Amino acid sequence: LGDIIKDKIQPDTITYNACISACARGEQWQRSLHMLDSIAKCQLQPDTISYTTCVSACGAGMQWQAAVSLLSSVEDAGIQASTLTYSALISTLEKGSVWQRALCLAGDMPCRGIEQNAITYKASITACAKAQQTDLGLAFLFEATERNVERPIAFSALALATLSVSNADLIGGAVSEALSGLRAREGKEHELANLAWACSMLGVDHPDLFFTVSRQSVPRIQSFD
Repeated sequence: LGDIIKDKIQPDTITYNACISACARGEQWQRSLHMLDSIAKCQLQPDTISYTTCVSACGAGMQWQAAVSLLSSVEDAGIQASTLTYSALISTLEKGSVWQRALCLAGDMPCRGIEQNAITYKASITACAKAQQTDLGLAFLFEATERNVERPIAFSALALATLSVSNADLIGGAVSEALSGLRAREGKEHELANLAWACSMLGVDHPDLFFTVSRQSVPRIQSFD
């Protein structure tokens, strides 16, 4: 960015968003916020991407208070927060063990006409697990399933393991869902790893599933490092 300004090229919001994203990936949440302030100082208008990326940066830096204040800034600026904005904030609150706020924010999304996605559901379920609210966590899982939200192959199994659920019918359903997903497409490395962990935690003994996971994992074993 400094080189752009030195060359007398006027940066735009997209340029600043790219810089904010770079800071976020480097876990430089303070610099992300500084970049956000710089947008306004240059008489430019920050957009949803600007704020969402800053929220993610604050989450990486475990700065949930700063992330919450950004949502207020979004509303004050008259910008419509997106599903990604809420997903990033709920994940930040969950990681910061502020589960009450995370669940309140998730519950507020439908009232604002914002749909939840797999990320918000996962964060909400994790928050429920930390709060020992298993029934509420299952309600989030069932809602995601009923709404046919696009989700990772291991989503249901991982949710049940996170909530320490022992119901055999629910576990069997999650295993069938995962196996169907793996038969439809190759699982990504993190999906296979999450599925293996979830099955271990749930005490799953399913030869077909283990064979399918192994068959897809072995050729890419180095990718799991």
